[in-house]
Amino acid sequence: MPNFMLANGGLSKLLFNVVSGKMVLPNKESPEYLTTIGLLDIRRDLDNRIKHEDPRYISALAVMASKSAYENKEHIKETVETHWKMEFLEFFDCWNDYEEDNTTQGFMWSGKNGDFELIGVCFRGTSPFNAKDLSSDVDLSWYKLPGIGKVHAGFLKALGLQKSQGWPKDIQLDDKKPYAYYAIREKLRKRLENNPNAKFLLTGHSLGGALSVVFPAILAYHDETNLLSKLEGVYTFGQPKVGDHKFGEYIGL
Repeated sequence: MPNFMLANGGLSKLLFNVVSGKMVLPNKESPEYLTTIGLLDIRRDLDNRIKHEDPRYISALAVMASKSAYENKEHIKETVETHWKMEFLEFFDCWNDYEEDNTTQGFMWSGKNGDFELIGVCFRGTSPFNAKDLSSDVDLSWYKLPGIGKVHAGFLKALGLQKSQGWPKDIQLDDKKPYAYYAIREKLRKRLENNPNAKFLLTGHSLGGALSVVFPAILAYHDETNLLSKLEGVYTFGQPKVGDHKFGEYIGL
């Protein structure tokens, strides 16, 4: 109902359009369209009371990114560019080899944080009523990574675990079936190469928080020391358990 009101210019205009047969249907790809989560909290602006030098700034930014990640690409792009006054870099819609569908979404943006560029990577969390997202969450199997520990298989599958190859360090990138880990790593690598002073953060809510934890663990598994040296921090919200005790020790928890 709220999206019908937004598309028609308010409740009174919606009722008029219904009666006159001119009702406008909501466009799920428009910047104005909101998911159920977006309708619960319609804020898009950053808190202007929290400045760059404030130690709360990055975590406050991560909160807003994690909330925005549930929306469509155009909504996120408009939020980053118009409301945050930052650069929108890319929206990721990535392949899950086990679900045989694009089930993993996220976005990347960039902004100044004091004297360095801060690149943000945010993974979308579990979308309500999305069976494939729920499948990733409730997959109770574990996958053993040598030297790292056991990791929740559903999260690894969502990030890019492959049926035939497992977790090779490098693969041939496929634009039609991009795996989240490899696509995001490549975009990050290129951006950081162009700006040696830049750093990046990882964030997400729920499933997105889990992927934010697993992503740097796989970077470490692949000896991506240069990338890891640029990691400013990982900010998760409502993150489920990702791995066993050994995995927790490996990532410093």
